[in-house]
Amino acid sequence: MAGSGQGLRVAFVLWNGALGGAENFTAELAGSLRRRGVEASVVFVGNGDRLADRLVELDVPWRSLRLARGRNVVVHPRALARLVAESGANCAIVAFSGYLAASLRAGGYRRPIAAVEHGALLQVHRLPLVRRLIRRIDRASGVWACDVEVAVSEYMLEQLRAHRHSRRTLCIRNGIDLKRFSPPTTDSREGRPFTIGYAGRLIATKGVSDVIQAFASETMSSDSLLLIAGDGPERPVLEASARALGVADRTRFLGYVQDMPRFWRGCDVAVAPSAGWIESFCLAAVEAMASGRPVVASKVGALPETVQDGVTGALVDQGDQAGLAHALQYYAADSSLRRKHGANARRFCEDRYDLEDTADAYIRLVASLTGKTHGVVGPVSAASDS
Repeated sequence: MAGSGQGLRVAFVLWNGALGGAENFTAELAGSLRRRGVEASVVFVGNGDRLADRLVELDVPWRSLRLARGRNVVVHPRALARLVAESGANCAIVAFSGYLAASLRAGGYRRPIAAVEHGALLQVHRLPLVRRLIRRIDRASGVWACDVEVAVSEYMLEQLRAHRHSRRTLCIRNGIDLKRFSPPTTDSREGRPFTIGYAGRLIATKGVSDVIQAFASETMSSDSLLLIAGDGPERPVLEASARALGVADRTRFLGYVQDMPRFWRGCDVAVAPSAGWIESFCLAAVEAMASGRPVVASKVGALPETVQDGVTGALVDQGDQAGLAHALQYYAADSSLRRKHGANARRFCEDRYDLEDTADAYIRLVASLTGKTHGVVGPVSAASDS
């Protein structure tokens, strides 16, 4: 445990409050920091949207520039810098190391800036050539503005170091509230239909179509359920696929789900697929594991760091629908295995993904950047630092 965060003031800068893994994590981290005495706040370039409600629940103050588009910040750098400075922050933590950080500097912000790499770097290869070049130039121009880049996983740290732009990189793994996400006190799933859960954006590269295909395979029991939490442009296509495959009556598209702990406790197993998307962390998988649920995941990106094949879940090759169906049926047929792997998953989260430990690491980082180290002990991170 780090010492008190008294005297530290931090402003997290997000594009907007559209709910995603990075946004949800930032809100929870800010709340945890405030409980430790850190004056943490959030600044939105756009609007607070749904995340603003969670920030209010966590007693985290927030402000917004209300720009129509994030890129407009390049012509309003002084407004951004002023808003961050008015929050009293002696350190800014931005969700993007490109022109967001550069705009802060251009607007006159002179205090330390830490950039958290949540995975935008991993999606560059999917862009058309011209946009790919623009994104790389953008990143190179913005990294100079940052004192440090934080990777949310060991995999992401390797990717940052491969690009060789950062002055300093380190890994602070994302964490979750293990009191909020916890296994049910009784095994209420006994006697109920085998239920598979997915949570995330509904876009083609996330691989939800593979899950529906696997769910519709002959190996799956006809009384099993598939719950899909989240929304996105691919939803109509996925709904049509479920109808065409004859599983629409057993597939529930829930849209935005506010109570995610309850969602995961209502599932028997979680899926974290991929059809091109590379996860830098996958908060949904860790939430499910903390809730005592094994995870069937694609063997790509940072997922193998979290999902231990045959221990906390199962790993399958990207796009392997047959392998996905086999793994799901494996768990459907053996409730004792589900409980065993779910218990392993919970212990793994307690050892590795506790939000309290993550908050302590950020306190140490901010203290080292600002020189306010009195009462703060321990290294910045247990992970690699360079």
